[in-house]
Amino acid sequence: MPLRLLIGGALCTVALSACSGALGVHPGDAVVSPDRGAPAFTVVVLAADDLVAIDATVLVDGSEASLVDGAPLISWQGAPVELDVSAPGFEPWRFLVEQYPDNGTVEFRLEPVVLSGVVTTNDGRPLPGVSVALGDVQDQTDNEGRYALDRAVAGTIELERPAWEPASFTWDGAIAEYDVSMDPLVIHAIRASPEDVLDADRWETILSLTDVTGING
Repeated sequence: MPLRLLIGGALCTVALSACSGALGVHPGDAVVSPDRGAPAFTVVVLAADDLVAIDATVLVDGSEASLVDGAPLISWQGAPVELDVSAPGFEPWRFLVEQYPDNGTVEFRLEPVVLSGVVTTNDGRPLPGVSVALGDVQDQTDNEGRYALDRAVAGTIELERPAWEPASFTWDGAIAEYDVSMDPLVIHAIRASPEDVLDADRWETILSLTDVTGING
């Protein structure tokens, strides 16, 4: 056998022996990748009305999930986990994740809370054109006095309409429909002549009437 082949065979034998010793691989063994810990999946929460991502609180079996890059990250331990998802102005949702999601993501679409109702006069007639505000959410009543506030959060409802007394009511968020009424603005006024205004004593006497009567104009 030529010397060149003998030398080449010897070198290959040494190289394979060295590599085998470094990996600790023996005949019949498999190479096992390093332990990377339990897998995890992310939770994406969208608003059902416009499919825009919203900031939501996610509880995992009662404990708040940790955030990674702003998204809740859930560790999967191989057993079902119960998620409670909530956000201000949206209906809460509870979901049981029974198996690891194929794409590593669970998506929720929360329905907005809608507060609706009717605004009427003090004798029960529908009142159109009323501005209804609850925090940053606003609407105006239609010809039947109806209003609807999307993504409503518990707080104070403010009502305004020209020629009507402004009104406010506290909404605790527990009911979906809230009917309210308004009173017409009644002006009780007196006439003051230019002479009355120019005479300081007479003007003060007129102004003092507002403290003891129903004068408001």
